[in-house]
This record gives sequence, structure tokens and C-alpha cells, in this order.
Amino acid sequence: MKNKSLFIAGIPVLLFTLFFGLAASLAQDKAPEVKKPEVSKPEVYQDKNKFFTFSPPAGWSKVEIPTDTSSQINFKSPDGKSGLGIIAQLDEGDANGLFSQKKDYIKEFKHRFPKGKFSVSWDTLGVRKVIKLNFEIPQLIKQEQYFFFDQGVRFDLVYGVANAAEFEKCHKIALDSFGTIERQSPPKKKK
Repeated sequence: MKNKSLFIAGIPVLLFTLFFGLAASLAQDKAPEVKKPEVSKPEVYQDKNKFFTFSPPAGWSKVEIPTDTSSQINFKSPDGKSGLGIIAQLDEGDANGLFSQKKDYIKEFKHRFPKGKFSVSWDTLGVRKVIKLNFEIPQLIKQEQYFFFDQGVRFDLVYGVANAAEFEKCHKIALDSFGTIERQSPPKKKK
């Protein structure tokens, strides 16, 4: 039973791996006027449940995963080699309990994939204290996963690549994007 729940917990991990002028004008008898280039504001993504907003990396394409109870969104890099994903769902959970679950999860993956590299630790992402999970199975996948709770919502964040050599290419871009997550007003509880 424990292996089945670990397998089910790993499904989102595997799902994330599949995705992945300057104008000038001249006026007669006047010195040329140079206009400054317009700086575009980053796109702000609002999830369908209004749990959060965030700014995805510029140029990354969006793949939404429809669900009834959670918000799931994936973005893949322009070259399709890197992807990031966010799952947000109502959960009044306990970070210490989740950390313990992730330790068991890592232990199981170390057993199943002895050549893999897996670890779990406490870390920070922006201003948030998070659970950080490193997950690498050679020739298959390399990911960093982050987990935290905010006002009754659990966030699972994943950055990953299929080829470990590509990991550093977009790592900072993904983490910067994760750092823009803002929790929206908590949903009203139904009576």
C-alpha cells in the first residue's frame, strides 16, 4: 500500500517532465527626438481558482491541466528542454508532516533507482521557508521540487529537464519566476 501511495505521489513529477524599436522621429527645424524603448511588463498569470498569481518566464509556453479541485499549470522553455510547474490545492497541512512524507518518498526512490541522486532538505525560496527535494534519475530526469503552505493552500513547485546537462541553462529563470508567486485572498469556506 505504501508503494502505491508513493507511486501516486510521483505522478505529478512525471507529468511535469512531459511538458516542457527603438523609435526615433525628426521634426523639421528641431533636433532629433529619441524615444525610449518601451519596457513591457512581465505577464502575470492568475490561476483559475484565484489561489495565486505569478510571472512566468518570458517566452515560455503555457500548458494548463484542467482539474476540479486544484490549480495546475506548466510552462516549457522556448527550446522545449526545460519545464516548470505549479500545483496549488486547498490543504491546511503541516510542513513538518510533509517533510517526513518526503523523506519516505526519497528513501523509496533511492531503493528503486540506486544510481539516482535524491535528497530532501529545508530551504528558502524568496522569503518563504520551503521543503526542497532534489530528484535525478540519470538519462531520464533531473528536477528540483519545492513545497510550502500559505493560507490554507499547499504549493508544489517543480523545475525540471529531461537531460541533466541542460539543468543549469534555465535554473535561475525558473527560480526567479517561482519567487514571483503571490497568494491571493484565501477562498471563502462554504457553510
